[in-house]
Amino acid sequence: MSASPQFITSPNNSFVQFSGQQTGTGTPVTIFTAGASGSWVRHINVTYEGTSARTLGVMVLKNSTTYHLSTVAIPAGTGYTTVSAKNICSPSDIPCMEPDPNRGLLLESGEALQVVPLEDDTEDKNFVVASFGGDF
Repeated sequence: MSASPQFITSPNNSFVQFSGQQTGTGTPVTIFTAGASGSWVRHINVTYEGTSARTLGVMVLKNSTTYHLSTVAIPAGTGYTTVSAKNICSPSDIPCMEPDPNRGLLLESGEALQVVPLEDDTEDKNFVVASFGGDF
């Protein structure tokens, strides 16, 4: 164990837009990649301009293997109507999260966060995912 604390040394924010149009099994979209010394993801905000509610699978990619973390409900019009953008970096959406203000996901170097829409939908509306974190 280190005798000195580790702090984030540089911001690592990611902004990804992808189509919600889905037929069959979708390909996961990388929304955040950890830095060379690892990263701490504090917020993952999702918006979706579609007219129907959607479900996203949230995964970690490590050593070419994808590990499913959670399934997250995204309301219709999230971030575009009266529904606010959804921060899925919370204990209610990813149960392994600590329920405190300093929560977040710790990622090792080489790991990536991914999402994928889980149901078929022919409506060509975009998801936008903004991930806010930093590198150690």
